[in-house]
Amino acid sequence: MTVLRLGHSVGPKVLVRTDFWLLLALHLLAFAAYNSGFMGEKGGGWRLGLQELEWSDVELMFVLMSCALCFAVNQAYFRYLQLGQLVRKTMDSVYDFAFEARLFLRLENEPYDRLGCRWAVGSLILVLCEIRRSYTDSTIQQNDLLKLVDLEFIRPGEADFLDPHSLSARQRTLVMMHTACDCALHGLGKAEVAPATQRDLLQRLVDCKSYQLQLLDAANAMLPFEYFHLLSTLVILTTAYLGLCVGLCDSWIVPPAYATSLLIILGLFELLSSLNYPFDGLHEADFPLNSWVTHFLSNLTVLLNYSHGGTRSSWEAELKEEAAHPVQFPLTEEQVNSILSGDATRLLHKQEGLPVKI
Repeated sequence: MTVLRLGHSVGPKVLVRTDFWLLLALHLLAFAAYNSGFMGEKGGGWRLGLQELEWSDVELMFVLMSCALCFAVNQAYFRYLQLGQLVRKTMDSVYDFAFEARLFLRLENEPYDRLGCRWAVGSLILVLCEIRRSYTDSTIQQNDLLKLVDLEFIRPGEADFLDPHSLSARQRTLVMMHTACDCALHGLGKAEVAPATQRDLLQRLVDCKSYQLQLLDAANAMLPFEYFHLLSTLVILTTAYLGLCVGLCDSWIVPPAYATSLLIILGLFELLSSLNYPFDGLHEADFPLNSWVTHFLSNLTVLLNYSHGGTRSSWEAELKEEAAHPVQFPLTEEQVNSILSGDATRLLHKQEGLPVKI
């Protein structure tokens, strides 16, 4: 029953719009006046002014409005998906860098991998902050940098270095990502990593920088205000004209039918507004940016800080165990189904010369 799930739909938002109730009131006024005889005898040729209300005129306006509205929703949805993909690609590029840097750059008391990730993560967080601030016609201030200092994403001296009054959003991104690359390059050189591997690892940060710049560009490439204003005018005039036309009839089913049509039309317009501003923090149901960032930071922390006993002994004990009892990957369909289905029953695997373990 998808129709009844209104918690995160545009329906409640449309019902609190003033224009919805004004247009519905205009239609009900015309319907009541026509059926009460205020306009004279029904079918007596009453018209609004000198111009006849022709259905062909309504159809033309409705088709024009539908085409313009569908085009705008399609463009906004494409940009909406693009923004979501860029955010995830940026996070994935940081994952890739951290994954490989942990292998090559974790020197004794010289965590180049953590330092490089800290600069990359700080740059991503500031890019997302910049985009969200742009919806309110503001930019990042020094206080925003100080919040990152409190969280230790940025050091106090680095906050002064990244002064928002001297660096634009793109400049700050370039500087921070170049610093991350510089740090990683020094660590790779000190670890005597092969040049080809160095290029591959640094390419992760270059990709991260490119995704962040694309994210800034795509976030600012909204529908032109002129188009949005013209579309809103067309929607209001068409729905008002439609309300007057269908109000001049005898059927009592017309008012609820018009209210439903009005809800759908204004719902599409509200959807357009929502798709146009995915970073405003009001659409967490479909664009959960806060949740994405929270999980991203949690996953990255686990990747950078995990510790396995085998690394301290060069995996000697694990290698002996594997040599003595090599893993058997071939499984039966029943075993695979038991694993994938989440069955609580333990699987018993008899190994030659060993007792069965439960």
